[in-house]
Amino acid sequence: MAVMYHFIFWFSTRFGSAVVAIFTLGQSGACLIASITGLRNQNAIQRQLDFWLRTYDMLFMKDTLYNMKRGTEGWLVGIITCFSLHCVFCFLMLYGTFRVSLWCVYPFLVLEIARLVFLTTSFVIAMLLVKENIADLGLLGGFVLLYLFYQWFCVLSFIQIVKELELVHKMGHYEEGKLNFHKYQRMNVLELGAERYPMSEDFVPVADFSRHYNKKSINENIRSRFSIDSDYNNVMARPVY
Repeated sequence: MAVMYHFIFWFSTRFGSAVVAIFTLGQSGACLIASITGLRNQNAIQRQLDFWLRTYDMLFMKDTLYNMKRGTEGWLVGIITCFSLHCVFCFLMLYGTFRVSLWCVYPFLVLEIARLVFLTTSFVIAMLLVKENIADLGLLGGFVLLYLFYQWFCVLSFIQIVKELELVHKMGHYEEGKLNFHKYQRMNVLELGAERYPMSEDFVPVADFSRHYNKKSINENIRSRFSIDSDYNNVMARPVY
Protein backbone atom coordinates (compact mmCIF):
# COMPACT_ATOMS: atom_id res chain seq x y z
CA MET A 1 0.00 0.00 0.00
CA ALA A 2 1.42 3.38 -1.01
CA VAL A 3 1.94 6.14 1.55
CA MET A 4 0.23 8.69 -0.73
CA TYR A 5 -1.52 8.64 -4.11
CA HIS A 6 -1.29 12.34 -5.00
CA PHE A 7 1.42 14.96 -4.90
CA ILE A 8 0.16 18.23 -3.35
CA PHE A 9 -3.47 16.95 -3.53
CA TRP A 10 -3.60 17.21 -7.31
CA PHE A 11 -0.75 15.71 -9.32
CA SER A 12 0.31 12.11 -9.65
CA THR A 13 3.23 10.81 -7.61
CA ARG A 14 4.99 10.12 -10.90
CA PHE A 15 4.78 13.78 -11.87
CA GLY A 16 5.63 14.72 -8.29
CA SER A 17 8.79 12.59 -8.42
CA ALA A 18 9.90 14.46 -11.53
CA VAL A 19 9.29 17.77 -9.73
CA VAL A 20 11.23 16.50 -6.69
CA ALA A 21 14.15 15.51 -8.94
CA ILE A 22 14.32 18.98 -10.51
CA PHE A 23 13.86 20.79 -7.19
CA THR A 24 16.51 18.68 -5.45
CA LEU A 25 18.86 19.04 -8.40
CA GLY A 26 18.65 22.82 -7.96
CA GLN A 27 19.52 22.50 -4.26
CA SER A 28 22.46 20.18 -4.87
CA GLY A 29 23.70 22.26 -7.80
CA ALA A 30 23.73 25.42 -5.68
CA CYS A 31 25.54 23.65 -2.82
CA LEU A 32 28.02 22.13 -5.28
CA ILE A 33 28.87 25.55 -6.72
CA ALA A 34 29.25 26.98 -3.20
CA SER A 35 31.56 24.10 -2.21
CA ILE A 36 33.75 24.53 -5.29
CA THR A 37 33.94 28.26 -4.56
CA GLY A 38 34.93 27.47 -0.96
CA LEU A 39 37.63 25.08 -2.17
CA ARG A 40 39.21 27.96 -4.07
CA ASN A 41 39.02 30.24 -1.04
CA GLN A 42 39.83 28.02 1.94
CA ASN A 43 41.32 30.84 4.00
CA ALA A 44 37.94 32.57 4.29
CA ILE A 45 36.34 29.35 5.57
CA GLN A 46 39.12 28.82 8.10
CA ARG A 47 38.76 32.39 9.35
CA GLN A 48 35.00 31.91 9.76
CA LEU A 49 35.48 28.65 11.68
CA ASP A 50 38.09 30.33 13.88
CA PHE A 51 35.65 33.19 14.57
CA TRP A 52 32.94 30.75 15.66
CA LEU A 53 35.34 28.88 17.94
CA ARG A 54 36.56 32.08 19.61
CA THR A 55 33.17 33.80 19.86
CA TYR A 56 30.64 31.06 20.68
CA ASP A 57 30.55 28.15 23.09
CA MET A 58 30.39 25.29 20.58
CA LEU A 59 30.06 22.60 23.31
CA PHE A 60 30.37 19.10 21.79
CA MET A 61 31.03 20.50 18.29
CA LYS A 62 34.40 22.01 19.26
CA ASP A 63 36.52 19.03 18.18
CA THR A 64 34.63 18.65 14.90
CA LEU A 65 35.11 22.31 14.01
CA TYR A 66 38.82 22.12 14.90
CA ASN A 67 39.16 19.14 12.56
CA MET A 68 37.33 21.03 9.83
CA LYS A 69 39.65 24.00 10.32
CA ARG A 70 42.80 21.86 10.11
CA GLY A 71 41.62 19.72 7.18
CA THR A 72 39.41 22.11 5.25
CA GLU A 73 40.40 20.77 1.84
CA GLY A 74 39.59 17.16 2.72
CA TRP A 75 36.17 18.10 4.08
CA LEU A 76 35.35 20.18 1.01
CA VAL A 77 36.45 17.42 -1.39
CA GLY A 78 34.17 14.97 0.45
CA ILE A 79 31.25 17.41 0.32
CA ILE A 80 31.82 18.06 -3.40
CA THR A 81 31.88 14.30 -4.06
CA CYS A 82 28.59 13.78 -2.20
CA PHE A 83 26.82 16.61 -4.00
CA SER A 84 28.16 15.46 -7.37
CA LEU A 85 26.73 11.98 -6.75
CA HIS A 86 23.48 13.54 -5.61
CA CYS A 87 23.19 15.54 -8.85
CA VAL A 88 23.85 12.40 -10.91
CA PHE A 89 21.18 10.49 -8.96
CA CYS A 90 18.71 13.35 -9.53
CA PHE A 91 19.22 13.04 -13.28
CA LEU A 92 18.84 9.26 -12.99
CA MET A 93 15.57 9.63 -11.10
CA LEU A 94 14.26 12.13 -13.64
CA TYR A 95 14.95 9.55 -16.35
CA GLY A 96 13.41 6.83 -14.17
CA THR A 97 10.14 8.74 -13.77
CA PHE A 98 9.76 9.16 -17.53
CA ARG A 99 10.70 5.55 -18.31
CA VAL A 100 9.15 4.07 -15.13
CA SER A 101 12.46 2.43 -14.28
CA LEU A 102 12.67 1.84 -10.55
CA TRP A 103 16.35 0.91 -10.65
CA CYS A 104 17.05 4.52 -11.64
CA VAL A 105 15.05 5.78 -8.64
CA TYR A 106 16.49 3.60 -5.86
CA PRO A 107 19.92 5.36 -5.65
CA PHE A 108 18.23 8.74 -5.17
CA LEU A 109 15.91 7.33 -2.51
CA VAL A 110 18.83 5.98 -0.44
CA LEU A 111 21.10 9.02 -0.76
CA GLU A 112 18.24 11.46 -0.17
CA ILE A 113 17.16 9.84 3.11
CA ALA A 114 20.81 9.96 4.23
CA ARG A 115 20.90 13.66 3.34
CA LEU A 116 17.65 14.32 5.22
CA VAL A 117 18.93 12.53 8.34
CA PHE A 118 22.11 14.64 8.15
CA LEU A 119 20.10 17.86 7.69
CA THR A 120 17.81 16.99 10.61
CA THR A 121 20.77 16.22 12.88
CA SER A 122 22.53 19.44 11.83
CA PHE A 123 19.35 21.44 12.46
CA VAL A 124 18.90 20.00 15.96
CA ILE A 125 22.57 20.65 16.80
CA ALA A 126 22.32 24.22 15.48
CA MET A 127 19.24 24.89 17.62
CA LEU A 128 21.01 23.49 20.69
CA LEU A 129 24.04 25.69 20.10
CA VAL A 130 22.10 28.86 19.36
CA LYS A 131 19.70 28.26 22.29
CA GLU A 132 17.32 30.88 20.99
CA ASN A 133 14.88 31.18 18.11
CA ILE A 134 16.34 33.99 15.99
CA ALA A 135 13.61 35.53 13.81
CA ASP A 136 11.64 32.26 14.03
CA LEU A 137 14.32 30.44 12.04
CA GLY A 138 13.73 27.34 14.15
CA LEU A 139 10.08 27.19 13.08
CA LEU A 140 10.97 27.89 9.46
CA GLY A 141 13.66 25.20 9.48
CA GLY A 142 11.19 22.69 10.91
CA PHE A 143 8.67 23.34 8.14
CA VAL A 144 11.38 23.10 5.47
CA LEU A 145 12.48 19.73 6.83
CA LEU A 146 8.87 18.51 6.90
CA TYR A 147 8.44 19.48 3.24
CA LEU A 148 11.69 17.74 2.27
CA PHE A 149 10.52 14.55 4.00
CA TYR A 150 7.15 14.92 2.21
CA GLN A 151 9.02 14.98 -1.10
CA TRP A 152 10.93 11.84 -0.14
CA PHE A 153 7.69 10.04 0.70
CA CYS A 154 6.30 11.09 -2.69
CA VAL A 155 9.18 9.29 -4.42
CA LEU A 156 8.70 6.28 -2.14
CA SER A 157 4.98 6.21 -3.02
CA PHE A 158 5.80 6.32 -6.73
CA ILE A 159 7.91 3.18 -6.28
CA GLN A 160 5.18 1.46 -4.26
CA ILE A 161 2.51 2.28 -6.86
CA VAL A 162 4.61 0.95 -9.73
CA LYS A 163 5.31 -2.23 -7.77
CA GLU A 164 1.57 -2.67 -7.13
CA LEU A 165 0.81 -2.22 -10.83
CA GLU A 166 3.57 -4.67 -11.76
CA LEU A 167 2.16 -7.22 -9.32
CA VAL A 168 -1.37 -6.84 -10.68
CA HIS A 169 -0.06 -7.17 -14.23
CA LYS A 170 1.91 -10.33 -13.40
CA MET A 171 -1.08 -11.88 -11.66
CA GLY A 172 -3.30 -11.01 -14.62
CA HIS A 173 -5.88 -9.39 -12.33
CA TYR A 174 -6.86 -6.51 -14.54
CA GLU A 175 -9.70 -6.06 -16.98
CA GLU A 176 -9.59 -4.64 -20.47
CA GLY A 177 -9.81 -0.85 -20.34
CA LYS A 178 -8.37 -0.59 -16.83
CA LEU A 179 -4.84 0.60 -16.21
CA ASN A 180 -2.03 -1.93 -16.23
CA PHE A 181 1.69 -1.41 -15.93
CA HIS A 182 2.38 -1.09 -19.67
CA LYS A 183 -0.28 1.61 -20.13
CA TYR A 184 1.03 3.45 -17.10
CA GLN A 185 4.54 3.31 -18.54
CA ARG A 186 3.35 4.95 -21.78
CA MET A 187 1.36 7.71 -20.07
CA ASN A 188 2.34 11.33 -20.49
CA VAL A 189 3.97 12.13 -17.15
CA LEU A 190 3.46 15.88 -17.69
CA GLU A 191 -0.30 15.62 -18.23
CA LEU A 192 -2.25 17.75 -15.76
CA GLY A 193 -3.44 15.35 -13.07
CA ALA A 194 -1.69 12.52 -14.88
CA GLU A 195 -3.09 9.93 -12.47
CA ARG A 196 -6.45 10.39 -14.23
CA TYR A 197 -6.55 7.84 -16.99
CA PRO A 198 -10.03 7.72 -18.59
CA MET A 199 -11.06 4.22 -19.69
CA SER A 200 -12.22 5.48 -23.08
CA GLU A 201 -8.94 7.21 -23.99
CA ASP A 202 -5.52 5.96 -24.95
CA PHE A 203 -2.12 7.52 -24.38
CA VAL A 204 -2.15 11.30 -24.79
CA PRO A 205 0.96 12.62 -26.59
CA VAL A 206 2.63 15.86 -25.61
CA ALA A 207 1.81 17.25 -29.07
CA ASP A 208 -1.88 17.19 -28.09
CA PHE A 209 -1.20 19.71 -25.32
CA SER A 210 -3.74 22.43 -26.20
CA ARG A 211 -6.70 20.05 -26.45
CA HIS A 212 -6.12 18.65 -22.96
CA TYR A 213 -5.02 21.83 -21.19
CA ASN A 214 -7.87 24.15 -22.16
CA LYS A 215 -10.31 25.72 -19.70
CA LYS A 216 -13.03 23.13 -20.28
CA SER A 217 -10.79 20.12 -19.62
CA ILE A 218 -9.33 21.71 -16.47
CA ASN A 219 -12.83 22.47 -15.11
CA GLU A 220 -13.93 18.89 -15.81
CA ASN A 221 -10.83 17.64 -14.04
CA ILE A 222 -11.60 19.78 -10.98
CA ARG A 223 -15.24 18.58 -10.86
CA SER A 224 -14.20 14.94 -11.17
CA ARG A 225 -11.72 15.29 -8.31
CA PHE A 226 -14.41 16.25 -5.83
CA SER A 227 -16.86 13.51 -6.81
CA ILE A 228 -16.91 10.62 -4.34
CA ASP A 229 -17.53 7.88 -6.92
CA SER A 230 -14.51 8.91 -9.00
CA ASP A 231 -11.91 7.50 -6.61
CA TYR A 232 -12.00 4.07 -8.20
CA ASN A 233 -11.34 5.54 -11.65
CA ASN A 234 -8.07 6.97 -10.40
CA VAL A 235 -5.13 5.00 -11.70
CA MET A 236 -3.20 5.93 -8.61
CA ALA A 237 -5.81 4.30 -6.40
CA ARG A 238 -4.83 1.06 -4.75
CA PRO A 239 -5.12 -1.79 -7.29
CA VAL A 240 -8.00 -4.19 -6.74
CA TYR A 241 -6.79 -7.79 -6.57
